[in-house]
Amino acid sequence: MEMDVSARSMPNGEGFTLEKVWAMFQETDRKLQEVTQIVRENMERQKKTDRQFNDLRDEINRIIQEADKKSNKSPEYTTEIYPQTEETLDDEEAAWVEEINREIYEKFANNFGNLSDHLVSPFIERKFRKMGFNWTSSWNNYSVIDPENSNDYASIDILLESTETVMAINVKENINEDDVDKHIKRMEILRRAVDKRQDKRKYRGAIAAVKMNETVREYMLQNGLYVLKQSGKTIEIDIPDNFIPKEW
Repeated sequence: MEMDVSARSMPNGEGFTLEKVWAMFQETDRKLQEVTQIVRENMERQKKTDRQFNDLRDEINRIIQEADKKSNKSPEYTTEIYPQTEETLDDEEAAWVEEINREIYEKFANNFGNLSDHLVSPFIERKFRKMGFNWTSSWNNYSVIDPENSNDYASIDILLESTETVMAINVKENINEDDVDKHIKRMEILRRAVDKRQDKRKYRGAIAAVKMNETVREYMLQNGLYVLKQSGKTIEIDIPDNFIPKEW
C-alpha cells in the first residue's frame, strides 16, 4: 500500500512503560500551571509599575498646571505630559495573558502530544493484538488530504494496518463529545481518500484518552468507536460484549 509521505514508522517503545507515559502527562500539566502562574505574576508586577507611572505622570501634570496658574497662563496653553489613555488597560492585559497562555499551552501540547503518540503506540498495538488483530505495519502522524476538498485533511495520531483492517486512533489527554465528532470526520475523510486508491479494507476508529467521563464513553460507543482509557497504571480497551464497531 502506498503511504502518505508524512507518515512515519513507529518506534518500538523500549525503555518506556505506560506508567511513565501517564506520569509525563501529569508532569506536563504541572509545568503548564507553573508557567501560567509566572505569566500572571509578571502581569501583576507590570500593573504595579503602570500604577506607579500613572501616579508620577499625574504629579508632574499637577505641578505644571500649578506653575501655569502662577504665571497667569490661559488654560488653553496648559498641556499634559503623558496624556491619559482610555481605561481599557485591564481588558488588554487580560487578552494578552490569554494569548500568551494559549501559545504556551499549544507549545507544550503539540510537543508532548507528538511524543506521547509514539510512546503509547506499542501498548495500544499489543492490546488490539490480544483481541485477534494481526497488524502488519503501524504509523504515527499519518495525514491524508480530502479528495473532495483540498483545503481539508485528516491527521491520524496512530494508524495500525493489517491485510483486512485498518485502525485509526487519536490520542488525547482530555476528551469531550466535540473531539469524538472530529474523529468521525477524520474517518470520513480517510475513507474517501483510500477509495481513490481502491483500498477495500475495513477502516475502524478509536480514541485513547487519559481522562474521559461516562457520557463521552457512551457517545463513542454509540458511534461505533473503540474506547481506550487509563485503568490504573495501564491502558484498556473499554467496550461491552455486545459492542459493534462502525466500519468506514
